[in-house]
Amino acid sequence: MGIYRRKDKEGKHCGPWYIKFPTGVNPKTGKTKYTSHKVGFSRKLAERAFAKKMLEWQERKHLGLVKKKQYTFGELVNWYLTLQRTNQIKTIYKIKQHCRRLKEAFGSMRAEEIKPSMIEACQEKRLTEMTYRGTLYQPASINREIEVMRRIYNLAIREEMVAKNPCWKVTRLSERNARDRILSKEELDDLLKVLPQHVADIIAVAYYTGMRAGEIFALTWDRVNMKEILI
Repeated sequence: MGIYRRKDKEGKHCGPWYIKFPTGVNPKTGKTKYTSHKVGFSRKLAERAFAKKMLEWQERKHLGLVKKKQYTFGELVNWYLTLQRTNQIKTIYKIKQHCRRLKEAFGSMRAEEIKPSMIEACQEKRLTEMTYRGTLYQPASINREIEVMRRIYNLAIREEMVAKNPCWKVTRLSERNARDRILSKEELDDLLKVLPQHVADIIAVAYYTGMRAGEIFALTWDRVNMKEILI
């Protein structure tokens, strides 16, 4: 884009001046289209012609006469998951889980049409849904999900794929999931006495190691060393 002259067989610039300027945007790909035009043998005339075309282009963009590609939210998610910075996140597997659920809720919708009220309605609906473990989704998990959505929009705004982020005005759910206290050793011993042995073993492992239920239930014997008392 700019002013230029063509080269002869020896690679030297010669002949009249040309200008190359933007004329529109491909609605399917979002890429800017350019046109070249011969001006004449005056460089100053070419510079003035190019400046005029660029001014016209900026005015068209400012007035909204240039149509950009309209992305669906699903397309934004797919684009986000291809980014190198996304795939360098240590918890990428959780990011993908959040993205899958977000696509289920908003994937087919145009990204520009999603409103804060729609996201809040999705939050409320998610609170009534069950996880694969058979438990209700917790506010903390839903907040992480919306944080991913907010990140997708922020990056898309930077790349001029969308104009605004509907997550900006969405209030985080109150998590209220702090534990009141931890059982004392005496309370634990009293609890273990009244539990079936297989349940007591699980509770004891959780208490002394801090392992989560999913980690304990997924534990296999090849990862347990009873001789050295190690997991």
